[in-house]
Amino acid sequence: MLKKLLEIQLILKVPKNQYNDFGKFKYRSCEDILEAAKPILKEKNCVVYFTDSVENIGNRNYVKAEAHFVDLETNETLTIPAYAREDEAKKGMDGAQITGASSSYARKYALNALFAIDDTKDPDTNEYQNQKDKENPEEITKKIQIINKLILEANNLKIDFKNAKTINYIKKYTNGKTSTNDMNLKELINFEKVLNSLIKRAKEIKAKSEEPTTNQLQTNKECYFTKSKSNLHKHHIFPGAFRKLSEEWGLWIWVRWDWHVGTPYAIHSDIRLLNKLKSIAQEKFEAIYGHEKFMQIFKRNYL
Repeated sequence: MLKKLLEIQLILKVPKNQYNDFGKFKYRSCEDILEAAKPILKEKNCVVYFTDSVENIGNRNYVKAEAHFVDLETNETLTIPAYAREDEAKKGMDGAQITGASSSYARKYALNALFAIDDTKDPDTNEYQNQKDKENPEEITKKIQIINKLILEANNLKIDFKNAKTINYIKKYTNGKTSTNDMNLKELINFEKVLNSLIKRAKEIKAKSEEPTTNQLQTNKECYFTKSKSNLHKHHIFPGAFRKLSEEWGLWIWVRWDWHVGTPYAIHSDIRLLNKLKSIAQEKFEAIYGHEKFMQIFKRNYL
């Protein structure tokens, strides 16, 4: 879901097409953001909807708008709240109109937060961005330094920047550019987001590849204690909250039913045996992955 949201944030452009005659400034409305977002949301198979409520804080009413971002493929939901205070009175508006105006204002800023829209800036045209870059050379330099560190981290994770798919992914968000020397600040910001996305994915793949697919404590399906091959139960060395992790990291054993539960000599009846198995499992794990990794996952030392 977050990957889809990142892609939408990078693609979405909402220029300030509205104009306030009184304040002499341009702005974008909630409707402008939704109109620009809907085609992209459809493409990514996502939807945004709102819920509003009124909260009284310090004797003033605030409209709380929540923007709900839903991935229709996984049903995952991300909720972003925003508040707008109701005016006690506004010329030419009744109470319902005041609440409605506050709702629109709160919804707009919930969308700004959701889609990472900076409402203090003008539309992101290349001409505007290039002019701003000339005024902020230090920002450009800092951003390139950050990107260079990310590229180094990506290389250590063996991300292939010569791969056509990777190149096209980068170009999609940098106006077809691949060199930081050619990018303006907006493009550098997008490049940084893309690199972080690639690094996150590479780390997930690396972590998955490190997980064992087989039992670390046994090679045969037989009772750990008696070598019996019938009436076997699976015993996870680290139970409770760590049971799933025991399964993932292959820290479990086969035991005959009577060695599991219900007898005086069963594992769950003998705390010393339980702890002995935990220390054996820790030794096996650390021989492959090290002590730091064990503590990171299982949180306690049994040796």
